[in-house]
Amino acid sequence: MSVEKLFLEQKYRIKIVSKPKIIMNYLFLGTSLPVLPDFKEYIMNDLKVFNAKALFLEEIREEKEFGEETDDVEGMILIYDDDGGDILYFGFFGVFDHAREKIEILLEALIDHAKENGYKYIRGPINIPVTIFGWGFMLRGSKKDFHMRYNLNPPIYPELFQEKGFYTKIKEYECAMPIFLINPDRIPIKKDGKIVMAKFDEFEYSNPGRDGMMEIKQEFLDLFARNLPDSAAITPKPENTFDNLVKFIFDNGAEWMMWIVRYKPTGKICAGGYIIPDIFLKDEKGELLGADLHAWVTDKEFRRRGLTVYQYAMSSQIAKKQKFPFHKARGYLSVAVDNEANLTNVKKRMAGKVIGAKVILEKEL
Repeated sequence: MSVEKLFLEQKYRIKIVSKPKIIMNYLFLGTSLPVLPDFKEYIMNDLKVFNAKALFLEEIREEKEFGEETDDVEGMILIYDDDGGDILYFGFFGVFDHAREKIEILLEALIDHAKENGYKYIRGPINIPVTIFGWGFMLRGSKKDFHMRYNLNPPIYPELFQEKGFYTKIKEYECAMPIFLINPDRIPIKKDGKIVMAKFDEFEYSNPGRDGMMEIKQEFLDLFARNLPDSAAITPKPENTFDNLVKFIFDNGAEWMMWIVRYKPTGKICAGGYIIPDIFLKDEKGELLGADLHAWVTDKEFRRRGLTVYQYAMSSQIAKKQKFPFHKARGYLSVAVDNEANLTNVKKRMAGKVIGAKVILEKEL
């Protein structure tokens, strides 16, 4: 053991904390987004759902005047799993001054904890609730923008993780774009080698509302589960965090921000999605100016019929009636780097621009 390492170990210690109220007081260490008082109930919900704990990095200080030893929290990591599964998830990884030696001590503590408790993988950062705080380390060169789920960390974090054997599990581009008003009757698709306007007579678009979304919860979750890749499942237990997601959207947004599309001949849900209101982007009157265009899904058998754009178009028409300020509003969207079709749509059809890239990292033990 080097002298430097010995000195650091004598200067700092790791403490495991399981009380949500204490953890909440230090979440700011691992995010650049404000941890507002209004977020408390949403955060507490997910801390309890995941039975989350935290590893605190504490600096040991000798108070000679009183002969007492005190400690200060210099950094923290949130940790949780999937009911005893093989993966230890982490989030809110950060230290006060982003010092390399502190990050290394905290990172080594994370790896040691995972090994001692029999985990096979470590994965993160995933900051719960992801509805607010998002996921991923931002990579070097990303734009220092400010919106929901977009955490601005110095590049030393992902780079040190990679030095310790972490590899990229998920990589996404972060895209910014204006929010357009689209006519649902003017959506071009390719049919029999020709460009025609899509028809949606067989489909029924609706906004079920807060209670309605809870009634169709399982059907809605099943739609996403069977159509999205494994990489889209950012956190475990989507059925347990769904209630919190619905509550956040309807508490802070509007009814048009969650929708479904039913196929009339069967009555089954064939498409659906939701938009998360960005409560950090508001005008002087407190009106929303931004949204996270989080997810919309079309069942595989109904693709190439314009339904994805149709969902966007119908949502925009309803938002217009509710006087959403399209002329000033901004939208944000995360797009997997290996999904070229989606990225092309964002750039060409939605005037989107890539403002950064983020990664979820993983280590096999």
